[in-house]
Amino acid sequence: MKNNIKNISLTKREKEYILQNENKNKVEESIERYETISDLVEGDDIGENLLGNLIEKASEYVKVICRNDVIGNTQAKRLEGEKFRELMMELDRRRTSAHEALISALHALNRYCLKEYEGECPKGGIYSLDPSTIRNRVAVGDWAGQLIYGIFVKRKK
Repeated sequence: MKNNIKNISLTKREKEYILQNENKNKVEESIERYETISDLVEGDDIGENLLGNLIEKASEYVKVICRNDVIGNTQAKRLEGEKFRELMMELDRRRTSAHEALISALHALNRYCLKEYEGECPKGGIYSLDPSTIRNRVAVGDWAGQLIYGIFVKRKK
């Protein structure tokens, strides 16, 4: 099942951004949960597709956050007034869109796993943070960063 990440990559800048925000214990927990869910859905086309989609959306969210950070910082020195506000609004729309896609993919996978693998699927599904925080947008974004960090930076090479 681990092959669902082969077409996703991070730039050096994106990895550095994630490294700045790493929480080692939470990264390890997110990877353990990812592996648990990956093993659970192995051979299940629907489950594998939902998991692959979630990893793709989490990766895209991290990329948007990193790009927005770079663009916002560099353009703050070049643009003024209304043009800078318009740029920041567009960057915020991109972030919101990526965040919504991430949340949707997370909930879709969790609904599926909790229904199809009742009794086997851990509480919270793939979401390794406190399940009561799954509706907290900031917590979900942080979790996605931890998961992507764990998959792409700490994986065995």
